[in-house]
Amino acid sequence: KASSAMANVLVTFDVDGTLIESAGDDANRMHKEAFAHAFKSVLGLDTGIDCVPHHGFTDPLILLAVALHHGIEEARVRACFDELKQSMIDYVRAKTETEGIAFAGKGIRALPGVEDLLKRLKAKSDGDGAKQRGRLFVGLGTGNLEPI
Repeated sequence: KASSAMANVLVTFDVDGTLIESAGDDANRMHKEAFAHAFKSVLGLDTGIDCVPHHGFTDPLILLAVALHHGIEEARVRACFDELKQSMIDYVRAKTETEGIAFAGKGIRALPGVEDLLKRLKAKSDGDGAKQRGRLFVGLGTGNLEPI
């Protein structure tokens, strides 16, 4: 006997270039400032991420690439990964506490159609009748540090 219930569906998105894009003079400001803060406070480097190609890299790979670019040994960078990542997270938390959540949105914007799509997906995942049509799950896959 065939079941009339539909299978569960998982929809996943990357963030950068899929849901949002960098925009304007403040493009990706929060993230760039967090990296610069971590490099300065942990490694003593006065630098940012634009000194190396980094599109498509995870945050840890960006940390490594920039440090290597400035002559820091890989073993030292890897030994500092936890401290570098925590420095970025602490920076963002402190800035959002003092400047508000709007700080996180500076220099990024939703791509056309994203807000409507997410609302439609939310509507499909809510309500009764999930047993008849299956469940819809939405998730993010990103190389960004989770708290950022």
